[in-house]
Amino acid sequence: MIPAAPVDWALAYAAHGLSIFPVKADKTPLTANGFKDASSDPAIIDDWWTRWPFADPAWALPATVVVIDIDVKHGKNGYRDFKRLSGCDPHEVETPTTSTPSGGILLFFAAAKPYRNRVAIEGTGIDTRTLGGYVVLPGPNNGRQWLRPLRGMPMASAPAWLDEAWNPASPPPNLLRPVASRKDAFRTLKFARKIIAARDGSQDATRHRQCFLIGALIRRGDLDYATARAALIAAARAMPAYGRPWRDLEERVEASIRRGMERSAP
Repeated sequence: MIPAAPVDWALAYAAHGLSIFPVKADKTPLTANGFKDASSDPAIIDDWWTRWPFADPAWALPATVVVIDIDVKHGKNGYRDFKRLSGCDPHEVETPTTSTPSGGILLFFAAAKPYRNRVAIEGTGIDTRTLGGYVVLPGPNNGRQWLRPLRGMPMASAPAWLDEAWNPASPPPNLLRPVASRKDAFRTLKFARKIIAARDGSQDATRHRQCFLIGALIRRGDLDYATARAALIAAARAMPAYGRPWRDLEERVEASIRRGMERSAP
């Protein structure tokens, strides 16, 4: 029998060993410390839902779990990106899966190594959640449902391509948009020119700023990573050194782009 009240859902998850805490319909935590307050103690959970009876249950994820969030908002198509990377439709993966109100899904995987919380990895419609993050779980009338149940189904191992998304030395080409447009090239050129024209003493700060802004465009899916990276590295190499050799330029450029992909402002 499916629990009828939100508290029953929360208690059922806690009984399954999950650390749960209450959130609003917009995913905002209701407890003072958010996911850090998460608990599987029935008394604590019962007290929370007494105060917030219509709250949704959220799971503070452990390091042993990584969730792939397939997103279809803001022009993204995480289903297409996942199929391109994994070679199969995400609905075909034998692992616990929930739907989301926006039309996406969450895939729960076993993590044999540490992962990080990321948004739109390499410009795709795929987010990841793990230790230090949380996901909202299905509850009564919250627009989410289990497509493949958490109970009774073992989690599949995290896909191999996910490991490549955290390789800082060489961004995996299969995570990038396949074809760069002329618009991409001209847009990147504008940022590259500012790097080359930077004054002595402000060169590295200028380089970081322009790379950061490019990263934000990549994150939104407005720019191709490979085109931007190549142009920005070339621009950084063209900066006048004023007698001081530039070192680790590729690493600096890539790090700044990635920061822009992870955040919306420097």
